[in-house]
Amino acid sequence: MQKLLMLAALIVAATWFFGGGGRERQKPTPESVAYKVQTVDLQPYDEKNYPKLFLYLGAVRVAGELQDLRRAAAMEAAWDNRCDTVEMSDFSDKTYSSGELTAFVDCRNGFRIWYTQKRGVIQTARN
Repeated sequence: MQKLLMLAALIVAATWFFGGGGRERQKPTPESVAYKVQTVDLQPYDEKNYPKLFLYLGAVRVAGELQDLRRAAAMEAAWDNRCDTVEMSDFSDKTYSSGELTAFVDCRNGFRIWYTQKRGVIQTARN
């Protein structure tokens, strides 16, 4: 009986140790993702405050593609467990050199992603 209890304790300990010891990250749920992005400001850019952006991309691309990109980037960051809360999703000037629209997302805990239209997440960093 004592050997059986020891074997059971060994199995439980091994399962706990090799299974991550309770440190395994939970997969995000739609509710947790919605919570992470609820405070992010995704107000559209206006031509008065961003004349160079409108000149470079045109009003249709700024209102359509760029807004969609910022929204998609924010959601991508929210689905990543490394991001605690999305604080900002904005246009990145990296776009000017690559020709592909790029957005960056900053999270409250210092995690950042760069996101493009065609390739999705291209880089992550911790501030």
